Amino acid sequence: MDLKRSRDVISSRTPLTGPVQDDLIPEELEDELEVKVELIEHEDYPGLVAYLERIVDRRPGDAYAVKDLGEAYVMNEEPEKALELLEPLYREAPQFEAVQWVILDALFALGRDEGDFEWVEVPAVVRLDADALEACFEALTRERAVNDVEGLYCRLLGRGYCAFSEERLLEALRDDRRFLVEGSGSGASVRLRREGGGQ
Repeated sequence: MDLKRSRDVISSRTPLTGPVQDDLIPEELEDELEVKVELIEHEDYPGLVAYLERIVDRRPGDAYAVKDLGEAYVMNEEPEKALELLEPLYREAPQFEAVQWVILDALFALGRDEGDFEWVEVPAVVRLDADALEACFEALTRERAVNDVEGLYCRLLGRGYCAFSEERLLEALRDDRRFLVEGSGSGASVRLRREGGGQ
């Protein structure tokens, strides 16, 4: 699907009445999800793009399908296409946070940031800085349920788009002497070191 056609399809369609077309049956959506997951697991991003382009061709009014195609473009190292595809959808539904975040993915992939897009309202962006690490410290101090990198990352996502990965958060936690990190990956356990440097 060429970009001009994508843009035209999005801008010429009637306003969205809901996140997906009403005539879809749950089984169809489940089948599509299975195919998308399989393509992502196999890192077949060109295949994912082609698959989602066909879905958007069939359902141009499906905002989630358009958003998914934008994500696929970013994964396939085509962030410019993602921006061209998603800007009209964003203009139509600026409150659609998932679209905002894919636009941010594309901007960061291009070496830009949130200041390089004309937002209706600039979305909150969390950076891996002292404030983010302090938020992790506070979460571990106050919430017993939070005890791994994934949980901390999810808490930060509650503040806005995270301009870093779980892996980068894990590295930063390991480098900060206040935290004791055991294990690896998103399930790595994180707790606070006791006063005096002991465990």
